[in-house]
Amino acid sequence: MRKHPFTYLFIFLSLVTSSFSFADEIASKHHICIACHTHNAKSVFPGPQLGGLPADYIYQQLDNFKHGLRGDDAETEMMKNIVLGLTDKQARGLSEWASDHEVKQVFDVNKASDTVGFKVYEEKCLDCHNSVIGRFMTDSPRLEGLNSGYILKQLALFKSESRTVAEPSKHQTKMISVIKSLTDEEFLSLTTFIKQAGQ
Repeated sequence: MRKHPFTYLFIFLSLVTSSFSFADEIASKHHICIACHTHNAKSVFPGPQLGGLPADYIYQQLDNFKHGLRGDDAETEMMKNIVLGLTDKQARGLSEWASDHEVKQVFDVNKASDTVGFKVYEEKCLDCHNSVIGRFMTDSPRLEGLNSGYILKQLALFKSESRTVAEPSKHQTKMISVIKSLTDEEFLSLTTFIKQAGQ
């Protein structure tokens, strides 16, 4: 039995309307992200810039927040509550939207390339965070758009194993093993380097 032409028109219009409704739904939540996740955010908890980060990586972090795998302080609790209010589709849509944002460089390793900590960075961090292959294999974010305070906090969380992942793999848990392999002297040198590179 052939369907009436108006049936196809109705289906088409329903899909278009649904698409616009979802776009509006996502747009209505943009201000929540922008409030904290820009390079000049004035919020109580300024978060990292999200532009340039892979959408899948951002979505994975939202999922980790949702499952309480990103720490247990007030900032993390706020993020967890925000994510719990999102559907999976909304979380993916926001991740794609955020990933497309422009990013301002706020972390420059060249500012501290003459420090002892830079050598630790070259040996322990460079391959995963600054090479295309390394980032692809380990799903590690670029550091240029991350402020030094945020990076230092993540190091502390990884060191205490307060930050983990929902579905750990040998690559995704590499940060924990790398941090734990550092001597106290190397860790101090690295944190000093990060502070100077972020100034």
